[in-house]
Order: sequence, then C-alpha cells, then structure tokens
Amino acid sequence: MAIKTTQEAGILYYANSTKRDFLSVYLANGKVVFSFDCGEGPIVIINPTYVSDGSWHKIDAYRKSMVGTLTVDDSSFSGTNGTAKDINRILAPQYVGGILQQSIKYVPLSSQVSFVGCIKDFSITPNKKTPVTLADQSPQRVGVSACRGPSEQGVFIHDGYVILDQNVNVGKNFVAAFQMKPRVTEGVLLSVRTGDKFLVVEMTEGDVYVRASNSQEPFETSTNLLGKILCDGQWHSVKVEKIRHVIDLTVDGVVTSVKLKNAKSIRTDDPLYIGGIPDTEPGDHINSAKAFVGCLRDITINGDLIAMDGKESSGKISLNFCPLD
Repeated sequence: MAIKTTQEAGILYYANSTKRDFLSVYLANGKVVFSFDCGEGPIVIINPTYVSDGSWHKIDAYRKSMVGTLTVDDSSFSGTNGTAKDINRILAPQYVGGILQQSIKYVPLSSQVSFVGCIKDFSITPNKKTPVTLADQSPQRVGVSACRGPSEQGVFIHDGYVILDQNVNVGKNFVAAFQMKPRVTEGVLLSVRTGDKFLVVEMTEGDVYVRASNSQEPFETSTNLLGKILCDGQWHSVKVEKIRHVIDLTVDGVVTSVKLKNAKSIRTDDPLYIGGIPDTEPGDHINSAKAFVGCLRDITINGDLIAMDGKESSGKISLNFCPLD
C-alpha cells in the first residue's frame, strides 16, 4: 500500500483469528508498525521512517513463517519470534483504515483510532498467490471518502448532522467547546431540544448565536458585537458555558453573556446534534435558514473529548477527514 497523511496514529490493516493469532499494520508516533502472532507471542517491527509528513510513502509488510519484514520506501527492518510457521486461519472481516470492534490485540490504545488520510495501491498476497486488491473484495465502506487532495483531521459536514449522544440533559450546568472552520455564514453548530426546552448554537449572517429556553421566552447572546469575520478559512474556537441562569459564549477568547430569567435548569432528554438537525425534528428554535458546511474538531462536552468513530450521522459527512481545498 501507499499512504499520505499528517496523522501520527491509526489503523492501516488488521485481521485476527479465533485464537491468539493476529496480523496488524498501524501508525504510532508517525512511524509504521508491523505486528503479528503465530501462536508463540507477538512480533513487533517498527520502521523508524517518519511518514506523517503529508507526502506519499510506500509500505510493504511481508511475513514468511515466523519472520516478518517491514519496508517503508527504501528502508527495511525484520523481526522474528518462536518456531511456529503459520498463522491460524484469518477470519473475515479484515479491516483497512480502521476497525469497528473495541478490543484490538497488541495495538497500543493511542493507535486504536481510524486512519485519517489517503490509501492507494492496497493489496494482499496470501500464500504466494495472486495479489488481491480492495476492488477485488467488494469492501463495505464505513465513513470513507475519496481522496480529494490535502486534508486535516476533523469532522466535515455538508448538509447533514452527527449525533454526539442519544440522551443529553443540559441541566443546571453545561459546557460545550469546539473549533470550527465554516465555509458558509449560516447553519446549526450544536442543538439539543426536548419539547419547548432547548439549547442551540448556530451561525446566522456570519455571527455565532447561543439561544436557550426552559419553557419560557428564549434568550440569546451572540458575537455580533465583535466585528470578527468567522468565515475566513481559519480555525476559530467556540465555547458555550451555562452555569445555572448565566450563559457565556466565548469565541476566540472574547466573551459575551446572557442571563436566563427564572431558568436555572434546562431539562432535556433527547439527542445532541452537531452540524444540523433531522428534517423530522421541529426547527422553530433555529434562526439560520441554510445548512452548515464546514469542519469541526476538538469537540468536548462537559470537559470530555468526544471520539467521533462510530457516531451516527446523516448527509454528506466525513467523521475523520476535512478537505483543505
């Protein structure tokens, strides 16, 4: 295979058996790692070539009996362990670019994430047979987009939405923070609503607005006094902090506030969306007239960084890929 990425960790290939045997190729600290187990303990081969530089790099992971060789570009390293000569039968499915199951044998936790970048010329040659390509296998694709040039990590949204959590209670205290790079001047950034109780963060005419209500007249605060242009191709930080009846909106370090009358708690129990809401959801709490298009990253809710792998989404969404062009 050949890869192009700026991400320093992620799964490139993974397969295992019902026993302890497995075979994996992944990134760790910007270097390619080839690891497998023939039944007598794992072999780990690390090639010191740094590949997370945004350039194309060719990778060849080769195993013959208990000897493995990992070649990155023109640099090769080998390793061996035990006397076993074969890996037990590998079970379908085999994974390229990420993995759905939670438990991955002998892959560091920091590398158990989906690959962000481009992969081409991928093939497997089992038992000295004819190489098998991805196209030969009719693979199932999950969150995969065509490579369209330079990219960076984040969530790319184009007329759709992602569900961060199925049941969210804003309550008395709630904090959401993220970075955004919008390509339009309108659209929903974050929304949760149960009946007439809601909290929504949106862009309207180039400004960021926060609107909230607890069965009463909605109150809002916005960036419209900052004189900033947010749709400028740059990343901007956004933080919404609700502490009892006060909501602070911080955009690029500048804070605006609003007080909610008699609304210390906003009791919600429905999904928390980013990038938009489903057409089946009521939208009278939203002012923006168009769908959001752009990138979001580093999304935290109440201090917890949200992992985007496996999140339910709808529309033109890439959970781990933001095109730069």
